[in-house]
Amino acid sequence: MISQLFILSPRGDVIIKKEFRYDVPKTAPEIFFRAVKFWKDGEKAPAVFSEDGVNYLHIKAGGLFVTATTRKNVSASHVLELLHRVAGVVKDYCGVMNEDALRKNSILTYELLDEMLDYGYAQSTSTESLKVHVFNEPATPASDGAGHSLVSGKAAGGKKSRGTYGVFSSAIAAAAGAAGGG
Repeated sequence: MISQLFILSPRGDVIIKKEFRYDVPKTAPEIFFRAVKFWKDGEKAPAVFSEDGVNYLHIKAGGLFVTATTRKNVSASHVLELLHRVAGVVKDYCGVMNEDALRKNSILTYELLDEMLDYGYAQSTSTESLKVHVFNEPATPASDGAGHSLVSGKAAGGKKSRGTYGVFSSAIAAAAGAAGGG
């Protein structure tokens, strides 16, 4: 179904790139970023467009471009939903969807993509069903600048929260407590 899936920073740097069919040029991320950055008449680029016979489908999640490419005639809504689910699963596992978290958890992200997509076809995109197949633990992102861990699992006031990344919050909180001595 899809030929490539890549995640770009707001500057156009490739953070994650996964090839499935090898029928799209390796320069597709650069072509995509230039097309989006310099879209016609200064307008915002549409979620789906075609350049030189390659279809580009993208969403923005956490300020990052989550993009799929294909030469095939695919259902745009299906691929866009897949991209939303990929971004959601990565956020569930990493705690946040940003450049720093993806760079620190690149191995985990590639493992998730391997389990979610097989030769460009969607397999399992549920966080719950992936727990059995994914063995890497997320790396703890940096603090928010105020000395609070971004994945401590505690909401304002010190109460435990049940966010989407609650799967790992207790393990990360325990590790953070052991490292911080508190």
